[in-house]
Amino acid sequence: FLAFVDSEKLRKHFESQYGVSAYFSKEWIQEAFKGRGGGERHDSNYWRWVAMESILRAGYSALYVDTDIMWLGDPRPHLKALPAADFYGSCDTYDAGTGSVRWYQNGSLDMEQLRKESKEHDDESVCCQGFLVPVNAGIVLMRPFPAAIQAVVRFRQRVISGPCWGQAAMQWALFELCGSGPRAALRCEILEPLRFASAGPLISELRRQRGKASYQPSLIHLDFDAKRKTSANQFFERVFGVPKECSKEGRQRQDL
Repeated sequence: FLAFVDSEKLRKHFESQYGVSAYFSKEWIQEAFKGRGGGERHDSNYWRWVAMESILRAGYSALYVDTDIMWLGDPRPHLKALPAADFYGSCDTYDAGTGSVRWYQNGSLDMEQLRKESKEHDDESVCCQGFLVPVNAGIVLMRPFPAAIQAVVRFRQRVISGPCWGQAAMQWALFELCGSGPRAALRCEILEPLRFASAGPLISELRRQRGKASYQPSLIHLDFDAKRKTSANQFFERVFGVPKECSKEGRQRQDL
């Protein structure tokens, strides 16, 4: 794990308090946030793509995860086995029983379906309608390919230029770039939802199955508000148990 921070104080805090490697460089920040990016110093979405771009340009694949992620297993063996693609996004609108995604067809995002859906909503871009787009930036894998690096640059540009704000800047760029076939500007894939899960669909499925899980995700994105994150975390611990690494810190499994 590597955390990008904006002060030496935070770097020391992350490493002493959490045992997490933290990167801080005043020169890197000045370069990354120069020009029009200077106003995005406190925008977590912009930080996400600045850090991602630096890692990709260094020749490494990068897995970004939000801080509200519940870890139940090591996803690295699965990630290594994925076919070559530039961008893998997570998903929070899917069938948690089967893992099927409405806008994911034949191994790629079905951009024609997304465009069709967007036109049914006042001709707005699909990126401005989060409920239409299955891609969530809470868990993103990108490979160090030229197209991926250019996509990250586009993500950052869209954060600044709009027309949508926050994570939707990525959605707009994906809407522009993703496609299938040899002429696609960006090869886009969805991380397997049954392994890289979202709390909302998973809770609904587990309640439908009366708390009996037919599979165990590696990661669960607790994409709720603060109060619901806590209750969701406790719910999943009762269903899946607590990883031994967490049990060592004093968290124990509770019976259903």
